[in-house]
Amino acid sequence: MEFDFEPVAMGDACAPYVSFRSKYACPVLSVSELWGYIEKYEDYFGAFAIVTGFLLCFMGHFLVRPSICFAGFLSSVAVSLFIFYAVYLNDTSDLAAFWYFLAGGCVAGLIVGLLLAYVVKIGAALLAGWGGVCLALILNETIFYRAGQPWLYWVSIVAIAIACAVGAFFVFDHAVILATVVVGAYAMMRGVSAYAGHYYNEATMAKLLQDGLLDDIDPYYWAYVGGFALAVLIGCCVQFNRLKRMKAEEEEKRHPYQAQKGKKVSRK
Repeated sequence: MEFDFEPVAMGDACAPYVSFRSKYACPVLSVSELWGYIEKYEDYFGAFAIVTGFLLCFMGHFLVRPSICFAGFLSSVAVSLFIFYAVYLNDTSDLAAFWYFLAGGCVAGLIVGLLLAYVVKIGAALLAGWGGVCLALILNETIFYRAGQPWLYWVSIVAIAIACAVGAFFVFDHAVILATVVVGAYAMMRGVSAYAGHYYNEATMAKLLQDGLLDDIDPYYWAYVGGFALAVLIGCCVQFNRLKRMKAEEEEKRHPYQAQKGKKVSRK
């Protein structure tokens, strides 16, 4: 049997040693306790994700200001939890501290979200950035992992998020629709996974990608990827059709005589 080992020289000239790395070795996954805290209350987080995801996926553009408010809220919560993880990197056993940081992030998120709802362009860029993050996560788990480059995981997330955020300044309506559809579809899948299981959180997936262990992934996991793609397709159809109707109604209000004339001609 042929084994694929990657020996790496470690230490110094006085105390050298060799470390072997192989995908055939027993995996040792070390992921943040942060996910453990979230999983303890995943029933509540799951219900919130399903409801919020459904509204974003199918009504995101129609509810553009609430969607932007949610993007600001989500960003503040993410920053708060990141600070919690950085502070308690070596000791994450204090559950009370986790809830303090989460509550603080929620309060700040409401304030930031309400402010962004009045600065629509910037808020839409932030929303599009989150859409890029969700899209990058799915692409990493379906396509990019084949490159076998661990650095590609985070680079692709940052690059796609920035590209989507910048694009929102040029194609506002389309960027908002695509962002809300992608974020909403992703949220629904994560919400369903809280009850159905068979899903890997992003920290675990990053480690699996790095160690080349995707062959060991639960096959039911790919059903979520398929569900995500289906939700994106349906969400895009619903929202783009609604946008088309809205533009037609606006055009009719601006030029009522031409619209009425067009209706008469069509009847003939």
